[in-house]
Amino acid sequence: HDVSFAMRAPGGDAMIAFAIAGCLLAAGLRNIIPPAPSTTVGIDLGTTFSCVAIFDHGRVHVIDVEPNSTILPSAVALRPGAPPVVGRAALVSAGPGVVYDAKRFIGRAYEPGSEAELEREVAELPFRVVRGWSKERARLETHILPSGFETALAAEEVSAMILRRLRDAAEAHIGRKVRAAVLAVPVDFTEMQRNATREAARLAGIEVLRLLHEPTAAAIAYGLHQRPTVRSVMVYDLGGGTLDVSVLDLDDGIFSVVSAAGNNFLGGQDVNRLLLPRAKRSAQPALADGALGEAAHAALFAAVEELKVSLSGECDCVGQCESADDAPVRVALRIPGEAARTIGMSRTELEAAIAPFVERALLPVREVLAELNMTIQQIDELVLVGGSTRIPAIRRRLTALLGGREPNCALPPEEAVARGTAIQAGALVDAKKVPVGATEAVFTRRRANARLEAEAEERGRSLG
Repeated sequence: HDVSFAMRAPGGDAMIAFAIAGCLLAAGLRNIIPPAPSTTVGIDLGTTFSCVAIFDHGRVHVIDVEPNSTILPSAVALRPGAPPVVGRAALVSAGPGVVYDAKRFIGRAYEPGSEAELEREVAELPFRVVRGWSKERARLETHILPSGFETALAAEEVSAMILRRLRDAAEAHIGRKVRAAVLAVPVDFTEMQRNATREAARLAGIEVLRLLHEPTAAAIAYGLHQRPTVRSVMVYDLGGGTLDVSVLDLDDGIFSVVSAAGNNFLGGQDVNRLLLPRAKRSAQPALADGALGEAAHAALFAAVEELKVSLSGECDCVGQCESADDAPVRVALRIPGEAARTIGMSRTELEAAIAPFVERALLPVREVLAELNMTIQQIDELVLVGGSTRIPAIRRRLTALLGGREPNCALPPEEAVARGTAIQAGALVDAKKVPVGATEAVFTRRRANARLEAEAEERGRSLG
């Protein structure tokens, strides 16, 4: 027996050595051969704009969803017997059936006696809201009835159309099917609203790996979980239609929202409404007095948006702009069937017109600090999120509140939430180990849900 064992042992050792060598070779090949492209994305499904990104090969890629733009207007134009039009083309399309701001109504119960409040919410929107039965949640919910249609849709059906457009753009980018996503949601979304968001993704053919709070996603995108000196973070998120200010506590890589405030009806579209009267007066040749037709109003609104973006460009994090020249900037105004016009405005004129907006936009900062009994000096980092934080007056006022400290605008603010969800998606599928976590308890925020009033002649005319 001893001889037999001695003769077999070398062979056994050889097999063990061969197995070890195989494991080492496989590990080496994993380091040499690039991993397959990710099929999991991060999505910011916004009220006014949406964005999609992917974490691949150690980097975040924000994907173009419109020509030369990573930002997709969260708008849908419905046409009987035809596929829906999604994005910028939906906003400028003529005729009935246009829906935007659907996120405001996703998963919202239709409460008895809520009709008056809902009517106020949709007063400036081109559709009605009606009662509809949700099979998934077995209750009456707020459904959307587009202009010119007899059948209402659940808000998640509209959101699914937007998600499909984002998914298609991502698939074209990576050359593979997108299977799953991490989606960002507001911190005050109820469980029903979170479930409705999941349902929208399911309708779009996307598995939801996780729902992540929007301010948490932004903080992750800015890499604050890797900064040992950062403990308290303020996320200032000013988008096209909403304002959200959140304070996050960071402890051992775990983010938790400790306070939040904001305004569901304050954003960049309010800036546009405030600029409309001045833009009309600046038109060359002059616009006729009186109410504008639908096509003319749409063209004017688009030109005002272009003007606002032009006057907010090339400015740093504290709101100082490269050009000190206050000469008016002029942009084209293209009204179908009419002669070409231009409208113009200087930065000084813009800031005078939007002064009420800027004041309102700072109130939630003071609210969250008062609620926590904190001073702004106790905030380690204030990060800017949302395209409307590019407005220089907003950046200057935030810098002043910080006592001269610079807000963090290292990332394109309109992409921050999508970037954070993409990083989280990468962590969940092991594309890269990311040492970050987040508490996801539903947070009830205090809000100031009041609209900023524009000049009376322009009320009720927004394209959202």
